[in-house]
Amino acid sequence: MKDFTLILTVGPELMMNNAKKLKAMHDCGPCIFRLNGAHCYPENISFYAEHIRTAIPEAEIMIDLPGNKIRTTNLAKPLKFQKGEKFFLYSSDFNFQDFPKHVKKGDIILANDSQYSFKVLKTSISTISVMPHHDGELISNKGVNVAGITKDLPFMFDKDWELLKAADNENLEYVSLSYVRNAEDIQEAKNALELLNYKPKLIAKIETESAIQELFSILEEVDIINVDRGDLSTEVGLLRLGKDQDLIINNALESNKAVFLATQFLKNMEVHPIPLIPEIIDMGNSIQKGISGIQLSEETAIGKYPLECVKLIWDVVKHKKRGANK
Repeated sequence: MKDFTLILTVGPELMMNNAKKLKAMHDCGPCIFRLNGAHCYPENISFYAEHIRTAIPEAEIMIDLPGNKIRTTNLAKPLKFQKGEKFFLYSSDFNFQDFPKHVKKGDIILANDSQYSFKVLKTSISTISVMPHHDGELISNKGVNVAGITKDLPFMFDKDWELLKAADNENLEYVSLSYVRNAEDIQEAKNALELLNYKPKLIAKIETESAIQELFSILEEVDIINVDRGDLSTEVGLLRLGKDQDLIINNALESNKAVFLATQFLKNMEVHPIPLIPEIIDMGNSIQKGISGIQLSEETAIGKYPLECVKLIWDVVKHKKRGANK
């Protein structure tokens, strides 16, 4: 089994006087500390980097650019809605104010990272009329998706550029590109890095249908890819996800590229001290496919048991390695 690495998302659980926990997680095995650009701001990068490097001087840090993901924003209070009752969304509710121009009658909008769905009834320049399929509420900074919409959006939003400059100032070791659609998107990012004279390692996240179609050209542009199973599932559907995941892994390995998997490996351990049986089986099977590592997101950013999650993964890795050597 090749060298294995964890990508560990840093959030409130690890930033509140938890230097010892950060160090303990690092000591378990090779890791990269991930700053999720969707939930932090350029002016915060220096603080986060200093906090991590004070605890672990040799730490490697990644900025994960949020990319062209549509998110709710500026919501002073939750927007409540009820199943079957018409509901209005406005351009000012989103980080990309032209969003209403990119949807049409009949589209299905997935919100709160696919927790809720709405059918589009009517659109205008600044308003979307929708029919909710569930009761619930929208809060700020949650993902919104319409299948196929990313192909018509700019690759990088303004926040991406600002985060890139902040990452350069702190000399972060990795930059992760979200919602990559093709090799041209990666080249756009490389041009920006060249202007800054910033030379981090580049990671392309595979989370769109177009990225799967353009996978070979994307693999030629980067050394590392990361399969974001959450956002990819909203593009291709849950039933296709397993097949597409294996396709991406196999092509990456054949191209001698490092491939990571992300999203919900230990979802149960966000609130419970032990995983679900299917989570352990999925993790073990994924590791055996030859992947280079796993990314933990909510499990370490907001979960109650971040160190326990990390220790568990390394236990699984060691168990699989022993089995492979028998």
